[in-house]
Amino acid sequence: MNTLEKAIQATKNKTNTPTPTPTPIPMWDKIRALEKDLSIAIKKERNLQGISQRELAKRSETTQSSITRAEKGLYISITMLMKITSGLNKKLIIN
Repeated sequence: MNTLEKAIQATKNKTNTPTPTPTPIPMWDKIRALEKDLSIAIKKERNLQGISQRELAKRSETTQSSITRAEKGLYISITMLMKITSGLNKKLIIN
């Protein structure tokens, strides 16, 4: 078998070998669950106060798209969470 045939065979062997599935990290599952809980709480409180996403964004000194992302749980940084809770006249307590 020449060098090219060996390289082709090695490539075939690699593609036939299943790639191991990474084991999920439980911490990330907890973080995703927390993000979901936070997003639900933000939307619920905004609705209870009877304000629009635009109004909350204005009060929070951010954009409406940031509020939308937060309510969908797509990405909520601590800084954004602090702005939103301030805009809702709530305290952010992390323990």
